[in-house]
Amino acid sequence: MPRRQQEKDLHVALMTSQFDFLGNEETQLQDIYQIVQAEYGQYCDDEFKCNQCCRSVAPSPEWKHVVRTASELAKKKGYVQRNRFGYWQRSLVL
Repeated sequence: MPRRQQEKDLHVALMTSQFDFLGNEETQLQDIYQIVQAEYGQYCDDEFKCNQCCRSVAPSPEWKHVVRTASELAKKKGYVQRNRFGYWQRSLVL
């Protein structure tokens, strides 16, 4: 089963926000998940797992996979930067 519309909508919402919910301080990925769940909870279904829609065998929620994928794309677009593994912040260049 491919990603559902709500995961696609989460991706769009994250990219539209340009990750403006992140501050200038480094934020750990686990904390980003909490922020995303608070801001975009309607798209965060913990019961729909990665292994239900993609090649991953990980039993983690697919929305977290969407957050990681969007973070990498946002890094390429210059919205965020990753200074070390698992830590993100708004791009200081913006």
